[in-house]
Amino acid sequence: EAERERLMQEEEEARRREEEAEAERERLRQDEEEAARRQKEAEEAEAERRRLEEEAERARAIEEESRRAAEEAAEAERDRLMQEEEAARRREEEAEAERERLMQEEEEARRREEEAEAER
Repeated sequence: EAERERLMQEEEEARRREEEAEAERERLRQDEEEAARRQKEAEEAEAERRRLEEEAERARAIEEESRRAAEEAAEAERDRLMQEEEAARRREEEAEAERERLMQEEEEARRREEEAEAER
């Protein structure tokens, strides 16, 4: 009777240890699933960070290109205005020279007219 009681207790103990081992295996499986889920989330977050970084770099490149194009356009406009200003200055100088020449011709004609008048 005592032997049977001892065997039953050992059997019960073995069953209890088996249940504990099964519960431990289940906890480990859940931990592994959680670790895999966290790893996937970390990989997704890293991919998103890289995507955003690349997008920011593209935006910086576009911004730099826009700024450079605007500077080039402004420089071209300054050059064009300086050329127009120089051309206007040349035309003004030519007009001044022409006016001076016409005044001299007019003066010369008046002088000749006065000489012709004096001869008459």
